[in-house]
Amino acid sequence: MFRILFHILFGQQQATFATDLPLDIAVARLGDVVGREPSGTAPAGNAVVGDVLPHRVVLRYYRHPLTRNAFRPCFIGRFEVTGQRLELRGVFRSSLLVRAFMIAALGFLVLWISATLAYALRGPANLWLFPAVGTGLLFVACGLPIAGRKLAQGDEEIVSRTIMSALNPAKAA
Repeated sequence: MFRILFHILFGQQQATFATDLPLDIAVARLGDVVGREPSGTAPAGNAVVGDVLPHRVVLRYYRHPLTRNAFRPCFIGRFEVTGQRLELRGVFRSSLLVRAFMIAALGFLVLWISATLAYALRGPANLWLFPAVGTGLLFVACGLPIAGRKLAQGDEEIVSRTIMSALNPAKAA
C-alpha cells in the first residue's frame, strides 16, 4: 500500500508531443482546444482545462461537473525546439500542493502515533485509544490519494489525446 501511495504522490510519467507547427501557432491551437480553469468552481461538463503559455503548460481533465478531485494527475510541461521540430515535453503527476499536504499530514500522523504510543506505554491503560485513532486516520489518509487516483483513471489518456489533436490535426482525423 505504501509503494502505491509513494507512486501516486511522487511518481511521474514522462510525455512528449511533437509537431511541425511553429511555436506561436501551436500555443494558439492548444489554447483554443483547452478551456480556461475557472477560479473556485469546476467547469460545467467534461473538459480539459488549464493554462497554455510558450514556457509553461498546465492541463487537467475534469470529469464530473460538481466535484473536484485534487488527486487527479495533471500535465505540466513546456514547449521546446528540438532540431527542426517543436516538442511539448512534460510529465503527468500530482500537483505540488497535494504532495506537500500529504507529506505534512502523513508526517503528523506518524508523529501522533509514535508520541501517543510512547505515552500509553508509560501511562494509564485507557490511553490506548489515541494510538488506535491515529492508526485509523493514517489508513484513511493513505486511502484518499489511492481512491482519488482510481477515480481519475483514463485522465492522462484524455489529456494526451487532446494535446495530440491540437498539435497534429492531420493525424487526429
